[in-house]
Amino acid sequence: MAKNAVYLEGLGPGVFYSVNYERIIADVVAPRIGIGVLSVSASDGSTSASATQFSIPITVSYVGLRQGAHGFEAGAGATLIFATGNAVNAGTSSSASGSAYGATGFAGYRLHPVGGVGFQFRVGLGIQALFAGDSALIFPWPYLSVGGAF
Repeated sequence: MAKNAVYLEGLGPGVFYSVNYERIIADVVAPRIGIGVLSVSASDGSTSASATQFSIPITVSYVGLRQGAHGFEAGAGATLIFATGNAVNAGTSSSASGSAYGATGFAGYRLHPVGGVGFQFRVGLGIQALFAGDSALIFPWPYLSVGGAF
């Protein structure tokens, strides 16, 4: 089984998207770390606003249930989230920043090359729990990733 992978994941523990590195240990455990960035802005005349969100997903998966390149994965982890935003209206400005964290559990299908270099594909469903201050939000959250393993 290829031991390393780099992939782009949509949704999942990175919230919107993330670029990730994964290392498979003893052919059954796959820790990963990633980074996601989302930046949006809007303006209309003398009013403008922008926001940027950074996420760092850190997970560990069990990948020992497989036949050849096809397998089942199940894992859990945490996501660190940092956000900033600002707005300007008729010369008056305001800005804020904050952080949150999330917990995740997920399970899905995984296509991972058995030897050498190859294409990696993952798809599944997870549960996200996001916490900021006294607030919590828990929801189902799918994921899909494509990348390469080596």
